[in-house]
Amino acid sequence: MAWTELLWVAAALLALLYLFVTSNNKFFVEKRLPYRRPIPLLGNMGPLVFKKKNLALLSQEFYHQFKSFGMGGIFHFRKPVLVICEPEVVRQLCIREHENFVDDNAVATEDGDGLFHKSILAHSGARWRDLRATLSPAFSSGRLAAMVPLVGKCAQRLVLQLGEACVNHVAGGGADEPLAVELREVMARAVGEATAAAAFGVGGSGSGGAGVQELLAAGAEAADPRGRRALYTLAHALAPGLAEVLDMQIVRPETQEYFRSLVHAAVRAHEVGTPAAGAGAEAERADALHLLVAGRQGNLRSLDTDEELAARAPLHSGAHKAQNIVAQLSDDDITAQVLLFFLSGFETTCTLLSFLGYVLAVHPHVQERARREVEEALEDGHTLTYEALKKMKYLDMVISETLRMYPPTPVAARKCTHTFAVLGTKKRSGFVVRPGDTLWLPIYALHNDPELFPDPDKFDPERFSQANEPHAVPFSYLPFGAGPRSCIGMQFAMMEVKVITAYLLSRFHIKAIDKTPVPLKLTKGSCQMTTDEGFWVGLEPRTAARHIQV
Repeated sequence: MAWTELLWVAAALLALLYLFVTSNNKFFVEKRLPYRRPIPLLGNMGPLVFKKKNLALLSQEFYHQFKSFGMGGIFHFRKPVLVICEPEVVRQLCIREHENFVDDNAVATEDGDGLFHKSILAHSGARWRDLRATLSPAFSSGRLAAMVPLVGKCAQRLVLQLGEACVNHVAGGGADEPLAVELREVMARAVGEATAAAAFGVGGSGSGGAGVQELLAAGAEAADPRGRRALYTLAHALAPGLAEVLDMQIVRPETQEYFRSLVHAAVRAHEVGTPAAGAGAEAERADALHLLVAGRQGNLRSLDTDEELAARAPLHSGAHKAQNIVAQLSDDDITAQVLLFFLSGFETTCTLLSFLGYVLAVHPHVQERARREVEEALEDGHTLTYEALKKMKYLDMVISETLRMYPPTPVAARKCTHTFAVLGTKKRSGFVVRPGDTLWLPIYALHNDPELFPDPDKFDPERFSQANEPHAVPFSYLPFGAGPRSCIGMQFAMMEVKVITAYLLSRFHIKAIDKTPVPLKLTKGSCQMTTDEGFWVGLEPRTAARHIQV
């Protein structure tokens, strides 16, 4: 082939590449919306890719740029995204018009082949509704009460290990200063064991046996945001469908097979009426894996009252009662839901506990009040029950304020499923949202807007007191999302956080030390709420410590 022909081919390929890269650039011009001009391939994600900003702070930058218009446009790599900047618009899109935005903007879709493609996050429409209704009983108040002993035993194991470490610290000459611990590292083990017990029924006794270690190792590999997961996410962002065409998997096939083997063992054990290996009596009754297997066979019974069930029914558009829906679940379907529960529960809870321990350390007066409430709520002075947890209103306020300042998910995404007209305002023109269009709810930015939360940099649990409730701006606080797509496991996460925190407060003073970063700086280039400096605090055993029982 002559050089001139090669040049023509190269020019044609470059032209096609240019058209591909810029094909979405006029998306917001046509909608007459303000937007941030993209750069090729990266869109507006350059500060994230080149590790200049954390996603939370980048989304906050977008929010302030478009706030005066109520919404605006950015490019998540090549994909146009509407950034919603008004709580009232959040209400309109996620509640009043939720049928038009019921789908999550998941990286994995139901058309793929791996386990993540079978999870509830990847599904839409009727299949998603049936899955949500099938899974909801696993997170009912009755089931949560049954899970408290599982989580409590793991928390008990944690405080015993920390107590032993404190004794060794003093024996080694550290009597004059508290034991320095990195909260993320400390919490990862306890949360991993507790979530494994609640999801798979493994290690419910808190024994930390080989089964737990193997599960935690597999979970750590599956949850790692680097490597396979990062490559898959980038491929999906640059060209949706490319990952499926190339048969890319978010989780290694060997790891998927490990989790499949756990489910197959549980199914066989349920069929013959015996607990699965490694599952204790409590786990056999309460863990999510057992409940899904029982539900598939029609043996799942709700532990909730009729009133509680009725309160959840509107979530499913009133078409069915939640307890009467059982989606047709294969073994892979069950594996995908329980794996998602384990991974999401681990990451969210570990992040929240790390930030919570940090704010308690730097606000000792808040810590002391929370500790007094924990001790007053314990039944018989020692017993931690679900009812006791419900009495801890101030601790709820402390956790809520922590979630406001440091939401585990800084941005939530929604995908339009039906053509929908957004009316114009004095600030902007009206426009049409079409199926496939993506919305961002900038949770971190909303939570740190001084017009919504005065003096947002101040840690103030009283924002969430009953007295301040009338002053709250609806749909400005979204730590678990909004509408039907809100986090299904949020009540479990809150229960787990309260149990572990109650154990820690009853046994230790949590103190700020020289290594405690003040203020915290979020990791640049990360989509997660974390810090490079670590969550360092000091632990000092209490002389009159309460030994909580479950």
